[in-house]
Parts: sequence; structure tokens; C-alpha cells
Amino acid sequence: MAHGPFSAPSKPKLLSINMALKYLLILLALTLSENVLAQAPNITYNPSDIKVIQRIPFTISPKNTGGAVPAVVYGQVTTFAGSPTGQRGFVDGVGTAALFNNSQDMAKDTAGNLYVADASNNAIRKISPAGVVTTFAGSHTGVAGFTDGQDTSARLNYPDGLAFDASGNLFVSDYNNSAIRKITPGGMVTTFFVDTAELFDPQALTFDSAGNLIFGLQYGNQVVKLSPSAVLTTIAGANKVNGSVDGVGTAALFSGPVDARLDTAGNLVVADSRNNEIRKIAPDGTVTTIAGLAHDTVLYKNGPALAARFHFPTGVELGPGGIIYIVDLLNNDIRLMMPDGTVSLLAGSPTQTAGNSDGILTAAQFDEPCYIRIDKTGTGYIAEWGLGGASRIRKIALAGYTLKGILPPGLTFDSTTGTISGTVTNAFTTRTDTVTAFNTSGFSTTIITFTYQELPADLVYCPNAFTPNGDGTNDVWKVRSENVKSIEFHIYDQWGELLFTSTNIDNGWDGTYKGHKEPVGVYVYYLNAVMNDGQNIKRKGTITLLK
Repeated sequence: MAHGPFSAPSKPKLLSINMALKYLLILLALTLSENVLAQAPNITYNPSDIKVIQRIPFTISPKNTGGAVPAVVYGQVTTFAGSPTGQRGFVDGVGTAALFNNSQDMAKDTAGNLYVADASNNAIRKISPAGVVTTFAGSHTGVAGFTDGQDTSARLNYPDGLAFDASGNLFVSDYNNSAIRKITPGGMVTTFFVDTAELFDPQALTFDSAGNLIFGLQYGNQVVKLSPSAVLTTIAGANKVNGSVDGVGTAALFSGPVDARLDTAGNLVVADSRNNEIRKIAPDGTVTTIAGLAHDTVLYKNGPALAARFHFPTGVELGPGGIIYIVDLLNNDIRLMMPDGTVSLLAGSPTQTAGNSDGILTAAQFDEPCYIRIDKTGTGYIAEWGLGGASRIRKIALAGYTLKGILPPGLTFDSTTGTISGTVTNAFTTRTDTVTAFNTSGFSTTIITFTYQELPADLVYCPNAFTPNGDGTNDVWKVRSENVKSIEFHIYDQWGELLFTSTNIDNGWDGTYKGHKEPVGVYVYYLNAVMNDGQNIKRKGTITLLK
């Protein structure tokens, strides 16, 4: 039936309204999900004061009422691109087949590509999320120069700083040309600013919310700001004057401010390299020293921030929740400064030894790391200067769980879940450990205390859960006792079907029935035990099968 121009069938209207409501609900669900993911974790262990019984399998996992914690190994260091053995050169390729020569600052675009200032190759390299390395701008053969042009027809001279503006343009500190270069998304290289009259040696770059480009002048000893209209002003420091003096604006003194990053309050955190200090510049220009000490003979020390010591820190990066990551170049380490001011070793050799090893936290080694940048997934990228050999890009996982302290003998810690499990075989003194959970929004720390308890001679212990997943930990449900003469126990499913029977205390249930794995759920056991003293113990309980 035809409808006139003013007739309006009701069904399509209802369908339109229903679809609109459906999309609104989907949008609301996504928003709520993003809000949950945007929260910092909030972890606890219940109980937090634990009596661990000798020779009894033990498992405890954290309860998290905050944002999700990614299931990754916290502090896992891997080689993303560049030679794993320290070879230098200029080769495009995939991952470790590519070669760099003095890799420095890094920046990521919205597509997830990582750009690297390959200083001694006089080029900007591009690394795809899959690890494919190509030359984005500058000479394919490493030739230095000062020429604008399309991508590889342009010439740079020791580029060492990178930052993207809000429009996707990549800005480059062209160190030996005393210039700031601009590269459009299409690869056109132009000169945005140049100053050859003064000592203009720009380092790592960052943008503020107004579009000003902020960076340090390594030997100019200033932190400066370059406006969108290319007007240069001084934020702090006296031009070409070395020193370590706190103060306001040009009354403050620096010695090699290399990297500056903005926090959420508008403060600049600065790696003051030759002073071996970390400085802070408030929005009003007030400069304070927040970690380290200039001119000290001690060049490595952890602890409270002002008591900590560094050796030529060149990079800083701000993590969620007020964390500061510090690249300690000549100590070959990545240091961690928590909001309470405590400085510790995050990754790299505890003896400051240079090396090429991938690994977890202090099992990894670096060769003169110079910068660290963190993406929105919580992955850190570390550029190694490697004048002693290596020049490459490493990755470090900065989400997951970490434990500080020493677990009782026989227990292990899973850094992807925060689960502590195992079987204690030896006596130990009471000990307290600290567990911290990290995600992209912050962190949460909790304390757990372990106390040793011997297995009583007349105790029959029946675990209430086990995890038959083949990982070698708590795979078999077993009765434990030191004084059983005879025993018989049966296990049933929730419908009352008998699944397992044993008269041997060493013969436990592996979670299968007739060769097939039973599903996750709750099962029931009945136990009848005769102790060596003639005492008869009968017990009924439940077992939770987990994976």
C-alpha cells in the first residue's frame, strides 16, 4: 500500500527508537568499561597475616577492587629493534636485523609506530608495531647536511630529540644544525626554527597543552620554550652558565639539562645530566632539586630522593600515579622514583655493569641507556646510546605485579597475577613482603606477612582448593598428615557421582574421571582416617577445582 507524503508508518519509528536506545546502552557500557580500566588498582590479600603450615600446599591471590592489572611480567626487558649483540650500523630490517648508530629520543604516532632519532646516522627511523624498521627522514646512507625536502631527500645533522604536535607533525631537534625541524605526516621536512648566533643545542622535546615546544639546551644550560609562532623564551637557567643552584627562572643554574617532561600539575621534571640531579620547575619558574646531589663523589645510591645518587642521568619519563622513571646513563640502569621520594633500581645491573642481556628487572643489562618513553599500554621503550657498543631499542613491561622482599622457602610469586603459591619445606623466621600492582592509571601497594607453623602430629589436613592445570604447582589434591595409620577417602561431584577413591595418603586426585578432565566447580570429599594412637577421624568437606 502506498503512503502519501504526510503519512508516517509507526513501525519504522519504533525500530529507530529501539536502535537508538540500543546504541545508547552500548555507548554507556563502553564508557563504564573505560572508566573501570582507567582506575588505578586497589589490591589486598585476605588474610594479610598468614600462618604457613609446613609441607602443606599454599596458594593466595590478591583481591583487586580497582582497575584491572594487565597479565604481563612486570619488568620484562626485551630487544625490540637493533642488534642484540651490540653491533652498530645503518640497516633497515625487521627487529634485531636492523641496525642503528647512536639511537636517542623516541616518539609514537597515533597508529602505534615508534620514531627514533638515529643521531649518528643523521636520520629519523620508523619502527612499526610489528618491528619493521625503515628510514623515515634524512639520508639513507648517513650523510649529514642541512637541507629541507621530502623525507629521505632532506638532510639532518645529529638529530636527537622528537615530539609530535596535536596535528601529527613530528618536530626534531637538529642538534648540530642548531635548529628545530618539522616533518609533516606526509614526510615533508622544513626548518621551523634556527639560531646560530647563540649556543643553541636542543635536546629531547615535549609539547605543553598550549602547543609550546619545551626542551633543554645541553651546553646552553637552560630550559626553553618555543611558541607555535617560533618565538623562543627562557623558562629557567642562565645562558651558558654552569652550576647547581635552585631559584626562580634565570636565577637558577643547570649543567646539562637534557630531558624535560610535564606532569599533570604543569611542573617540568628535568634530567640535569652533568649535575647528576633531577630538578623540578614549577609553573611560576621556581626550580628545586628533587633527587640526587651535584659534585658528590658517590655516583650510585638508592634510598630517599635527596640521598640517592646518579651518574649522568639523561632521561626522565612520568608514569601514572606520580612515578618518575630515570635513565641513569653511565650507571647503565633504569631507576624508579616513587611519589614518596624513594629511589630504587628498576632494571639493569645492580653493579652498574654494561651488557646486552634481556631479562626481568635486574637480570637485564643495558649499554648506556639514554631515554625512556612510555606508551598508553604501559610499555616502556628505552633507547641505548651505546658508545661502548650497543645502539638499539629495548622494551620493558611497566604493568603487572612486583614483590619486594624474600618469600618463605618453597613459595613462588607470579608477577602476572600476584598469586603466591608453593609448599614450605623448611622453617623460616617471620617475614614481611610488599606487593605492588601497576596498570596504566596508577599503582597499589599492600603488605603481607608470613609466619611459619609446623604441621601438628595429629592433624589431618584437607586442602579446600587445587589447580590441576599442569603447571607443576598444586596440580593434585592430597590429604596431608604426619601420623596416619590408615586412610580412606572418596570424592563426589555435585550430583553425587563417585569420581575417585583412595586408601593411600600419597595417592591424590588429579581432577579427572575415567581419563577426562572434570570442569571447574565444587566437589565433595568424605574421609575416614585412623591415627597411630588409635584415634578415628571422620570428615566431610568441599573442594574447589580451579584452572
